[in-house]
Amino acid sequence: MTETSSSETARAFVSAWLLANHEQLDLRQLKFEQLELPAKTLSTWYQTEDLLVDITVWDHAHCLDILVMEQPSNELVFSEAGSCESTAGLLARLNALSGWLTGRAAGA
Repeated sequence: MTETSSSETARAFVSAWLLANHEQLDLRQLKFEQLELPAKTLSTWYQTEDLLVDITVWDHAHCLDILVMEQPSNELVFSEAGSCESTAGLLARLNALSGWLTGRAAGA
């Protein structure tokens, strides 16, 4: 997935990226929640054999938080959070997650 029109919402961009990439990253979706109020947010949770992945995106400021915890210790092992300015920033953060997961799987 590449950078798209600035009219696309952050939620739509991240949702489309996750739909296109979650299987190749071996992520099993646990929950998907999209809210309009009080803020336009998308929260989704994924699981692997030993990880829990929490992804939340807000349309306001193209804000994207990605937290990955190891199970069963609940130790935070990957974190990217904050405003991204544009879809290019969202994509960079999602690609960082993808690279981290791929590298971790290769080292296992």
